[in-house]
This record gives sequence, structure tokens and C-alpha cells, in this order.
Amino acid sequence: MNIHKYTIVGLFVLLILISCKYDRSNMGDKKAMPNILLIQTDQQRYNTIHALGNEVISTPNLDRLVKSGMSFTNSFVSVPVCLPSRWSLHSGMYTTTHQSWSNHHLGPRPGTNLPLELKNAGYQTALMGKNHSFLNKNEMDVI
Repeated sequence: MNIHKYTIVGLFVLLILISCKYDRSNMGDKKAMPNILLIQTDQQRYNTIHALGNEVISTPNLDRLVKSGMSFTNSFVSVPVCLPSRWSLHSGMYTTTHQSWSNHHLGPRPGTNLPLELKNAGYQTALMGKNHSFLNKNEMDVI
């Protein structure tokens, strides 16, 4: 009689434990991906942001981004012109490869670009601000 009683109690406890299992159905199979916010400005040195050394200027929003993420204080561009520089960053190509030498001449469109590769990797992508580059607005997500 006691064995039957313990069996019923054991099954009852097992039933409770099974019903309380951790639900992973909404987590997906992907590993957690970091958020990426790429801010591209024209002709801006790193030390025009307070958190990166400028004692005169106040940039509280950028300062928060610097403190919670990463920033680059030593960078290089192959051409100091907006469109070729942006094209190089997004395509991973040197200006001599993508052949866009000015803001008014687009070379051949590269096969892929950073925003498209991020989108293919599962990120939501968006473009804000000026865009006189090769980026196709149809390749961006609607946010």
C-alpha cells in the first residue's frame, strides 16, 4: 500500500515538474546578436566628441553611445570624398576597385554590401540621412 502511495506522489511530482519546464519555443535557434549602430559622418575627427577628448563641445547622446559601445579613434579612407568613402566602407573595396572617384560618378555596383550581408545574417537594417551611394532602399527593412 505504501509503495502505491509513493508511486502516485512521485508521478504527481513528475507531472508538476514536466508542466513547469522552461519554454524555449520563442527563443529561436540563433545566438544572441549584438546591436550594431553605424554612424557615418563626413569630415569629422574623432575628438569632436566630448567623450573622446573634446572639453569644449557637449555631445551627451554620442557620449552615451561611446561609453556603452565602441568607437574608433584611428581610421583611414582611401579618398576624402563622401560617396567613394562610404562606398568603400559598405563594399569593403578600395576606391581603385569600385571606381567611384567623386560624389557624381558611381562605378559598377558591387556584388554585395555590408547592410545586405547584415540583413542576410538576420539583422534588421535601416538607412537614415543622406544616401547618394549604391545602397538600394529596397534592400533595407521598413522600421
